[in-house]
Amino acid sequence: MTSRFLFLALLLPVGTEVHAQRAAPVRIDASAGLSPIVPGLQSPILSLGSLSQTSLLTPALNQPSALPSLSLHGLVPALARPLPSAGGTLLRPWAAAVSPAAAVPAVVPAAAQSVLSRTLSGIFTGLSKTERGGAGAGSILGQTFDGSLPGKGAVSAAADTPIRFNGRTLPRRMFTDRDAMGDKLVEAIDATQGNLDIVILELKFRKFADALIRAKARGVKIRVILDERRMYPTPGKGTRSQDIQAIIDAGLEIRTIRGKLPYGMMHNKVSIHDDKLMLAGSFNWTHAADTWNYENAVFLDDAHTIRGFQDYYKWIWDQSRAFDPQQSGPNEDGPYNGLPPKDTVLPVRFHGMKLPAYAFSPSDEPQNWIIKVLEKAGKSLDLAMFSFTSVEIQQAIAAARARGVRVRIVFDKRNALEMREQRWFIENGFDVVVSMGRNKERGVLHNKFAVIDGELVQTGSYNWTQNARHNNFENIVFLDDAVSAEQYTAYFERLRAQGELADPSMLPPLPPQP
Repeated sequence: MTSRFLFLALLLPVGTEVHAQRAAPVRIDASAGLSPIVPGLQSPILSLGSLSQTSLLTPALNQPSALPSLSLHGLVPALARPLPSAGGTLLRPWAAAVSPAAAVPAVVPAAAQSVLSRTLSGIFTGLSKTERGGAGAGSILGQTFDGSLPGKGAVSAAADTPIRFNGRTLPRRMFTDRDAMGDKLVEAIDATQGNLDIVILELKFRKFADALIRAKARGVKIRVILDERRMYPTPGKGTRSQDIQAIIDAGLEIRTIRGKLPYGMMHNKVSIHDDKLMLAGSFNWTHAADTWNYENAVFLDDAHTIRGFQDYYKWIWDQSRAFDPQQSGPNEDGPYNGLPPKDTVLPVRFHGMKLPAYAFSPSDEPQNWIIKVLEKAGKSLDLAMFSFTSVEIQQAIAAARARGVRVRIVFDKRNALEMREQRWFIENGFDVVVSMGRNKERGVLHNKFAVIDGELVQTGSYNWTQNARHNNFENIVFLDDAVSAEQYTAYFERLRAQGELADPSMLPPLPPQP
């Protein structure tokens, strides 16, 4: 018996919004032909420039096919939404023609699987990047795909392509137990050609200072925002680092800002390179972060997120103070003008909920979004956190466990034993592992990330604390691609494996509360 295989390629305008969401399995019976399933294919509904879909169709699309039934998880809800096209028509017929049914496993010959795999991967992986301003439509086809849609946890190596930046190759995700994070940061600085905006807590590693000085010498426009107390330590309580002094002496443009109230700080760890690459995460620009601590960071290249961080950078810059060589000690805090910018596009998806790609503090935004995500969690929460004091998030985690969500936590050991809100999880029987840093005497577990239901990652500079919410300049990033979820989950498992299972018996007495 011979089989005929169909190859359907959809060309969508750049900027089209398509999301592959989880949904109940639906069955598409290919033996019925594509005409009744996709009546929209009879009229020109999609075009890209002067090339319309009608020029792509062949008579085979209107004939019965010998393909067996295919179970395509989550495809219909994504295509059911309006898809803008050059002609203004919509692709709703997909949803109208296909009704949910019990999933029938597809028994597809290898050749057909290969064709369908490359097609589906190109559509869903590429369009997700296109919507957020990343790779264009020309790069969406030809990807390999094993039959699962994004978010299902089965993604090929082709979906994890590194970032190409000015002739350099950079990883999208970095973990200090696996990657030479500091070297990759230096590589990004060395590749920067036009402009570099940096907003960081501190600078205490000469190789970073030297890379900045080299960049300035070759004409890169560099702006740096530092935490004010790192630039102007309180007399008798520390000194300015030699590396900060080195970039001052080299003539870099530096401004400072401090957070609100006594404990507030400028806590971001962000750099934006040539308007097309950025770094975010828990990674301070210090020797300790690079060699002693457990840290994570992400390089991002999607235009939407970069624009959001640029708006945030401008908001901070406009309120910061120029370097004053005569100043001794930090200024008083504030006043600060309004609230930081928000992501109004909400491009990230999680269980049908729209999430921002980023959120900033000082504001309620990061905590509010974290709580909304925890309320949607249905299976698991894996949390690695340096510091935790938010009662509201604590309550959301407790509620998640009560409805059956598996909660696993890795805390920094010193904080877990000393901070009441972190001790609470140990005292109440949560699965908590405590960890020092990679250097067991001087290092810390400095991560601030969570993986929810094995599908969504939240990372950034933001500890789940009241100080981060109200007083600090912070950021969070949401990542909904399956590769990020897989790699952060693998990192979490490594952190658990090297840590120590917490038990109430290890908790020392605390002094009475004032």
